[in-house]
Amino acid sequence: QPEIEMITKRAFFEYANGLVQKTQGTKWTPDMLARDKYKLSDGQWGELRDAIKAKGVTMNDSTWTAEKPFVLHQLRAELASQTMGSQERYKIAVEEDTQLAQTLELFPRAAKLVAGGNTPAKAPTKRRP
Repeated sequence: QPEIEMITKRAFFEYANGLVQKTQGTKWTPDMLARDKYKLSDGQWGELRDAIKAKGVTMNDSTWTAEKPFVLHQLRAELASQTMGSQERYKIAVEEDTQLAQTLELFPRAAKLVAGGNTPAKAPTKRRP
């Protein structure tokens, strides 16, 4: 199973680290790594395939083509981890789990509430006759 091999051999870590080093000074944002926006050039796909192969994961061309969506998803998650932290990594990791992704969005709101930031409006009080 190439997916398991790629994860256990940390095939994405070094490639992502190299990309981050090449783009020093770049302010990474969640929008940059959005599923519908982040793309790799043909050259980057070739470099990434070579990096995965160097980790000892071999795939024929048809398997590589079939695995590209998984590979890009894992790379985006690793880039998020290295540039913005674990919460952004998890948001990418759980994209297919919409309920969990929505729950993760609530944590910053909860922190604001606890800190006394945005407090919800008080419920109107009822008058007694």
